[in-house]
Amino acid sequence: MVTMSKVTEKDVEMLTGIFNLRFMDTMQIHALFGLGTAYVTTRKRLSRLTREGYLNGWQPSKNDYKVYYVTKKGAQEVALLNGYDFTPAPKRSNATLHQVLVTEVYVQLRQCQLGRIGRFSLNTKVGESVADAFVEYVVGDRIKVFFLKRTGGLNLCPRLPRS
Repeated sequence: MVTMSKVTEKDVEMLTGIFNLRFMDTMQIHALFGLGTAYVTTRKRLSRLTREGYLNGWQPSKNDYKVYYVTKKGAQEVALLNGYDFTPAPKRSNATLHQVLVTEVYVQLRQCQLGRIGRFSLNTKVGESVADAFVEYVVGDRIKVFFLKRTGGLNLCPRLPRS
């Protein structure tokens, strides 16, 4: 059994969030887990967790924030501490940047405190399409859900027909 050394409750919260969202960039991590701290504090924490082997990270380009994901060691610890069945750590692929963009939508919705927001397992089919995430919220006494499918480009709003 692997044991965490020098890992705080805040570290566990951050590792669990990254584990659940699969891939997160530095600003997304700071937005969700760095409340009340300076951005540099979040970066130092991420550097330490990377040095200790709980996270991997890479910078897609010199103008992008570094993207982090849990290692096998990090995934084992998150599973152990949260009572999850062990889930393999994600691996970088061509879909990784897509996942970072889906995470950005999640982070923005979470900051709005709209309701319960969740991610699906990769390639989960909802009706006829594969959804990336969902938002569940209450209107009056009814629960409403909308599904998110992130597709190409950075524009999250549907295009309006030209008149």
